[in-house]
Amino acid sequence: MRSVSGYHFYQVEATDNPLSILHDSQAECAFITVSGGYIRYRYDSGEPTTLEGHIAQDGLGIKLDNISQIDKFRFINASDRPTFLAITLEKS
Repeated sequence: MRSVSGYHFYQVEATDNPLSILHDSQAECAFITVSGGYIRYRYDSGEPTTLEGHIAQDGLGIKLDNISQIDKFRFINASDRPTFLAITLEKS
């Protein structure tokens, strides 16, 4: 198992439109936590909707293990309250 460490942290508010993670060429994986409400997300190149995709609720952590998953990760606010994602990009 490779050893990675966080090198860049930021937060983003989930919206009614699908968003993706901003990253640079150094990113190898990412750790994400959800706060506020809940999101729906996909990482298969599809677009999530308020009814389709994996559900991630307040306090849940999501680990993206490679650049392909980071590139394909899309999320949308699926709740009726403000929802934020805390994102840490990681590299070896």
